Amino acid sequence: MSEFTLGLDFGTSTTLVALPGLEPRVFPVGKEAGNTWLPSVISIDDSAEWMVGEDADKGAIANQFRSPKSAITHNQQHLKNANGVEISADEAIKKIIIEVRNRCIENGLNNFSQVRLSCPAMWTGIQRKRLIKLVNEAGFVSDIDNVLDEPISASIAWWWSRFSKGL
Repeated sequence: MSEFTLGLDFGTSTTLVALPGLEPRVFPVGKEAGNTWLPSVISIDDSAEWMVGEDADKGAIANQFRSPKSAITHNQQHLKNANGVEISADEAIKKIIIEVRNRCIENGLNNFSQVRLSCPAMWTGIQRKRLIKLVNEAGFVSDIDNVLDEPISASIAWWWSRFSKGL
């Protein structure tokens, strides 16, 4: 397969990857059977080891940093967990996106050239650029032209699924 553009929905609670084509589909980035998504959560355990996704989600709630994407929405630079540990919001977001990229590559999906992103429609240009910067720092390639508002992304996906079925 030649190079293609990958769809990345870095969500508040889950992160998904979509593959293009006549029959677009969600690429499974979840570790557990049947899960196509990665939980958008990181945690740090008592030995100061970082966990991402399912491993973080299963750990002690007090160690978790949930919904790091909301830091962009609320223009926050830091996140704090219930134990009072404070971390850079950007580093938390990058850890999740790097994990998604690694899982794509581990599962043979390594010939993507760019990433299309979705974001809340209410995000400003500054917030969108922050997401793009973090996605690029995590090893993906994207730019402002590849960011779609979430409602538009959902509409395109709905339309394409009906179109591809001849409806």
